[in-house]
Amino acid sequence: MGFKRSVISPVGGNRHGVIRTADFFEVKIGKRDGVLSPEEWLSLPDYVLAEATNGEIFFDNYGEITRIRESIAHYPEDVRLKKLAGNLLLMGQSGQYNYKRCTLRNETAAAQLSVFEFAKATLNTAFLLSKKYMPYYKWSFRALRELSPDCKALASDLEYLLSSGNDETQLKKKCEIIENICTDISQKLKEQDIADAVGADTEWLAYAVNDMIKDNAIRNMHILAAV
Repeated sequence: MGFKRSVISPVGGNRHGVIRTADFFEVKIGKRDGVLSPEEWLSLPDYVLAEATNGEIFFDNYGEITRIRESIAHYPEDVRLKKLAGNLLLMGQSGQYNYKRCTLRNETAAAQLSVFEFAKATLNTAFLLSKKYMPYYKWSFRALRELSPDCKALASDLEYLLSSGNDETQLKKKCEIIENICTDISQKLKEQDIADAVGADTEWLAYAVNDMIKDNAIRNMHILAAV
């Protein structure tokens, strides 16, 4: 009839034609029914959960897809807090501490790596605070700008940190941006009743958030267990 089958890439998997619901979710999240243990929640990257829950459902006569997607639509609160704690710790270590220290030692490449780590952790934190899954990294800034007006401004600040140099003037501006971002994040933590210390050291906030976790096993895991 003039139609041709799409070429399937060896690394792309089965992405065309009929796919069973259970097969789809097993490929994406490792479970056919969407029921995840705390350990499985902690180990899954955000982008696979974003893929599993994204896109319009046109027809679901059995309600199976809707049920599974609703069950994994958001992180359980203790898992969200664990991920927040880990990313906050990385923000403090890379941005508030290591970036300036590297520049003082003229380690410009290491300084820029610190900025990259700070930006990555901040992106994760922004999505966690918005209770959204961050998509694959190449779509992360586009998705960040669509979260809220505040996040649109955050995206601009992170773009400057990533794309600018580290001379004396830029160093001063970048340090100010990093501190302002950390203060804004602490304000959002307070607004969500997660931690009450606006402007506090972000590494300290990380442990304060970790202390809010109710599940003993999750709380007592290494603070970076979920990042």
